[in-house]
Amino acid sequence: MFFNSGSNPLSVLLDSTNKLTYTEGFTITSSKIFNNGVELSGGTIEGYIAGLFGGVGSNFNGGFQLRQLGNTGNHAFRAFIWGKIAIPELSLPEATIESYDISWGKWDNPLEENWVVVTPQANGEVQLQTLNHLATVNPTPVANLQGTASYATTIASAFIGSGNAGDVTHLVAGMDVDFNSGVISNGLLQVEVAGSQVWEIVFAGSVHQGLVDITATGGSLMNPGGLISNSIDANLGGVFTGNQAGAFVGGFNLIDNINILNQVDGFYTIER
Repeated sequence: MFFNSGSNPLSVLLDSTNKLTYTEGFTITSSKIFNNGVELSGGTIEGYIAGLFGGVGSNFNGGFQLRQLGNTGNHAFRAFIWGKIAIPELSLPEATIESYDISWGKWDNPLEENWVVVTPQANGEVQLQTLNHLATVNPTPVANLQGTASYATTIASAFIGSGNAGDVTHLVAGMDVDFNSGVISNGLLQVEVAGSQVWEIVFAGSVHQGLVDITATGGSLMNPGGLISNSIDANLGGVFTGNQAGAFVGGFNLIDNINILNQVDGFYTIER
């Protein structure tokens, strides 16, 4: 077993294509080093291991170079290693909309105005409405909204939305929240629509007694040809969810003031 400089077994990661090229520098402190069955004096082993995994349970082909540092001098060893390695199947974390029991989708009673409506329900849930989408969320108890936190897009994040150019295909968001003072700062929302539009909104706001007030402080709309508009009518809102405000469910309605045919609305989650 080889160990890295942190005395932990070497680990591997697979990318989205299930391929990996891995290079790791490592050191070993050992009291038993053998050469043809004969024990040599102890020393530090350092070197590199590199190779390519074809995927889960597939062949590994690579090599390593080791060097012993000790009283007996330096010994360089070079060799190639190969064989089959079993890598456990990677599992993604549960999506926020599932772990926090959030339901959303398009609805058949669209709003007439560019607005994000947050409505408490009799059963304790909160309903969020945008132009064409509806969401139901279990809000964080007000007493638990304490301290400070940073929220950002993670692997568990989710989004839904659509606009005149098509469906939302990518979304990144983030913000900092001080629940003690109620200040929301460093807010950023980037929405890609069908690869042909990119909306970017900078925002700030406040949270008080669980109610979130967000205001855009700047915005732009671009396409592959460049800037379309820097005059964006942005309406934003949302609610914290989870017992300890582990996530934020945000809603957005964005309209280009220069050409009101350009619009997009929907929901997203970000996590702390």
